[in-house]
Amino acid sequence: MTARGQSTGDQLSGPINSHASENISARQFPILHQIQELQNGLDAMNERIAELEKEGHHGHAVDVLKANAMDFACQIDELRSLSIDTAQVSVRKRSSKV
Repeated sequence: MTARGQSTGDQLSGPINSHASENISARQFPILHQIQELQNGLDAMNERIAELEKEGHHGHAVDVLKANAMDFACQIDELRSLSIDTAQVSVRKRSSKV
């Protein structure tokens, strides 16, 4: 894993508007809020991994951090997929009423 903005990682989501992402309400958008929380954790983890690798650490702790970062990334992907599926069902319901 590398720090966000480098060649690997979450390339499809693009840059996040920090003002918009800070305003995600957990009550109104629980899935988006959870995605943002996981993304913040992933970003912090990636920064720490990059720091450790820059300092020359390549031991078990770095491997554990990388595994945890991959787990966060998988959770984010699952939630994004769920939010897309939910949105598609909502659109189908609206269009069938018309």
